[in-house]
Amino acid sequence: MLLQNLIGLPEGTPQITYTNMKTLKHVIDTQARRCYRDDPQSPFLIVTSLPPSFPKEFESDTNRRFTANLQEKILVIETMAKPSHALMAYDLMQPIQRQTDGMGLHNELHGVHPFKVESMTGNWVREGDGGFMRINILDWPIVAIEIGLSETESKLATDAQGRLEVEGSWTEAVIMVKIDRRTPRITVKRWEHYMPPFRPQTRQYNPIGSVMETVIVTHEMGVMKVQQLLDHTLRKDLRQSQTGARRERYRAEQR
Repeated sequence: MLLQNLIGLPEGTPQITYTNMKTLKHVIDTQARRCYRDDPQSPFLIVTSLPPSFPKEFESDTNRRFTANLQEKILVIETMAKPSHALMAYDLMQPIQRQTDGMGLHNELHGVHPFKVESMTGNWVREGDGGFMRINILDWPIVAIEIGLSETESKLATDAQGRLEVEGSWTEAVIMVKIDRRTPRITVKRWEHYMPPFRPQTRQYNPIGSVMETVIVTHEMGVMKVQQLLDHTLRKDLRQSQTGARRERYRAEQR
């Protein structure tokens, strides 16, 4: 589980042991300044030996995204405060919000950005850029939107699978947007649950998070090219989230 939290992080990502919040914030600010001066620097920081109270203590710093695994007592934080993540997620959400309103779903779906989710055990905590939640379920988005500027493809994949597969998740789809910082290229991937053929849906085997669609956007010589349109059905997410099947299965397994 420890390795899963570190998959996809840039080589040379610094690691420290947690002592107190004041020291941690100083190290975060120092690493952020290094990143602003030197682009090859890793924008992430690995923190070990987290106290159980960490999420509440760190809650006030909402400008930085993080993933925490309290069972392993490990934190991965993006040190550079990039409101562009949330702004880009907001811009992406606006046309979706207009479409949902036009479909008469404004009484069922609520757009959020940014947000924080936590697994039922409290061991998995994750910040998100944007998404849509059911009006009656405001602790998990049924559709999560994540913008990746510094993250590698493997890091984004791990995040998407975590959102879909972690215990107690209500998320039915994850839209991952990877922005290439060196070339005018954007890759959009739609992640959903996938049940491989001939594998029964049992307590021992649940659907896995998989890429169901990929859209590539490029910009060359003043011309923007879009490979295809992203096709996603929000009504399907609503129907699936109404059952709460995965959460109920998890509860049954714990009895």
